[in-house]
Amino acid sequence: MVLCEPTDTLQYLVVESGPLIYAEFGLTDPSLNLIFLPFIIGVLLAIPCFYFQCRATKYMEEKHGKKNVPEHKLLWAFVAALIFPVSLYWFAWTSQPSINMYVSLVALGAFAFSSHIREYPVLDPLLRGISDDNSKYFWRFRISLSRVMA
Repeated sequence: MVLCEPTDTLQYLVVESGPLIYAEFGLTDPSLNLIFLPFIIGVLLAIPCFYFQCRATKYMEEKHGKKNVPEHKLLWAFVAALIFPVSLYWFAWTSQPSINMYVSLVALGAFAFSSHIREYPVLDPLLRGISDDNSKYFWRFRISLSRVMA
């Protein structure tokens, strides 16, 4: 839970500052909403990575003969650890009117991709190994926390 919150905060900041930044490019209201398309593409690209993470975890469990080792679930966290800061710096350096806006939009897609695959090692136990009662209480806590934060 603690590992996911900084990512959520950065996503909120990028989503809130995005329209302000791209208004400097001369985008008006209907076309300004299209800047969120890279977020959707980044998230959609991140969804198949969970399947590959599960396959890699299964391979490592069979190779080493141990199950539920947290280190086996860190494959995509290593990838995200590289892409996440690079995409943030890329967005910061290229989100100015002198540079083509599509360069910074690709950085937003990379940011969305990396911020979602970074949460896989944290969310994996919740998606597979926790009983229904514990999972139910966790999601109630998560929803109530998001309502309080909003």
